[in-house]
Amino acid sequence: MFWLDKIWEFLKNTTEFLRIDISLPAEIYYIVSAALIILSLCSCFFGYRFFRFFMSLAGAFLGFAIGFLTTSLLYNGDKASLYSLLVGIAAAVLFSILSFKVYRLGLFIWAVVMAYGPVSSFIPIDNFIARNVAAVAVSVLIAVFVVKFQYAWIIAVTAVAGGFNASAFLFEILPYEEKWPVYVTGAALALAGLVFQIVSRKNIKKNK
Repeated sequence: MFWLDKIWEFLKNTTEFLRIDISLPAEIYYIVSAALIILSLCSCFFGYRFFRFFMSLAGAFLGFAIGFLTTSLLYNGDKASLYSLLVGIAAAVLFSILSFKVYRLGLFIWAVVMAYGPVSSFIPIDNFIARNVAAVAVSVLIAVFVVKFQYAWIIAVTAVAGGFNASAFLFEILPYEEKWPVYVTGAALALAGLVFQIVSRKNIKKNK
């Protein structure tokens, strides 16, 4: 799974905890999938230009996850679900603002969230906890390099993650059971996005 899939999985688990039914009609499912494909393609081809926006989104998701899960673990009293949700929303707003305002922190958070999905999908560990711990560790290591060599890594991570995410969501709604078209299409999109962003950045620098 890729990171947008992780968001969907987390939201489903959250709503199950809150006893909310989020079963979607087919029409809404396709609309949501199309929106996620568009968002992924924007990341793939325009990630460098819009990275502050993506940093803000990543911060909001990470903040909500931390706030919601922490409150759920620490408090089991009356209205625990409501308090967990409120704390999660507050943390999402805070992390989103911090990610947008504090450049290096936002870049680090964004890189961890972007790298986590693709990294976890390639780690050959069956144990859920061990696989996720390893994925987080590798994602943090990648994030350190992203902060140090930001321009090249912003382009690389947005192109690769965006391309594979777009491919994954596209084939999720298409009648294909094989996995290889997902990876072939994802690789092609990633390469195209990488070239497009490099050429676009060079053109921007020439025009300045």
